[in-house]
Amino acid sequence: MATSLALLEDIELGKGNLDAAEQYLTEALGKMEKLGMRWEIAETNFDLALLSRKRGNEDIAQQHYQKAHDIFQELGAAKDLERIEREWNGED
Repeated sequence: MATSLALLEDIELGKGNLDAAEQYLTEALGKMEKLGMRWEIAETNFDLALLSRKRGNEDIAQQHYQKAHDIFQELGAAKDLERIEREWNGED
């Protein structure tokens, strides 16, 4: 259910509906946190960071990015760290 909600975010984001996308991500994140889905939590935080950046809220975006970065680092997910760093810095 949690990952399905995150996928719905992609659909809403594609339509340009930032409010619905954020709602799906926030709900998905809550479920993922209850289930301890660490990689998915990191990925969802990164998605929230990108969404917050689109909205012009750089402080919130940075908080979500840092949480994603920290979790990927804890997990030893080097490729994921490299990917989010490239995307965050506009290199992708």
